[in-house]
Amino acid sequence: MDRKTRRSILKTSGIALAGTALTTSVSANGQNGEFPDELDEDDLDDEDLEDLRKLEDGELGSRSPDDDEISLSSETISPLSTSDVNTENLTYIDSLEDGGEIESDQTGITLGYSDHFLHFYRGDETDDNGNYLYYFVFYTQGDPRTIAGVNHLEHEIELDDSDWNITEFAPDSTVGDDCQTTTLEVGLEYEGVGMSAATDIEVCTGELSPHSGISLNEWGFEWTTPTWGHGGWGTNQYAKGVAHFRADELLGEFDLQTSIDWDPYAEMISA
Repeated sequence: MDRKTRRSILKTSGIALAGTALTTSVSANGQNGEFPDELDEDDLDDEDLEDLRKLEDGELGSRSPDDDEISLSSETISPLSTSDVNTENLTYIDSLEDGGEIESDQTGITLGYSDHFLHFYRGDETDDNGNYLYYFVFYTQGDPRTIAGVNHLEHEIELDDSDWNITEFAPDSTVGDDCQTTTLEVGLEYEGVGMSAATDIEVCTGELSPHSGISLNEWGFEWTTPTWGHGGWGTNQYAKGVAHFRADELLGEFDLQTSIDWDPYAEMISA
């Protein structure tokens, strides 16, 4: 599965679409003297104004970290990513995290910042076959500058051992843009012990959806907007997910780094 290639195609087609959709309203390069819809010149500081005039219409930037950019945190779980996560009879193992600046691919101007988290837990009981039960909690946030909007957020994981099957995940269907609270939860019970991970999400713009056509040891989900950049200029967006899998081995933080391929992604577009 070549995820980077798929994203390159998405990005290439997106530039063309964005340019077509936004040319009449965008004045990033000062060609038509107008500001983008939803942007008020009075709300922009001098740096924003200067950078906006340097940007071309619909410039894209993204962040998908390399393995050496992802860090392992054995001490704390970020309150940003787990403030509303509920776990039952799970033992925390460790977390992977990444965060950084997103720059325009065309001009190098900073569009915003992204933060990605993957938390790893083990159930306190095994299943009837003696398999250990492992749980993932995912969180991504895009924090754009006033002159940009979040365009796409995504997580994908691939387990190195084909015998480790992802047996439950959420979202398992599309969560729409109705601002209703949706609980994402996975869990099961063995020997009278219920083991679960749950988190709530409200999707007010765009859609949160699982990926289709992914095998038992791969899973992913994404947040997308119906129109390019209209997650809102300068508006934070986030995406969440939960999943669990079974393995006959006792896994630890070393396995989180070496046996689980985590691929978070965030994309932004200029106003």
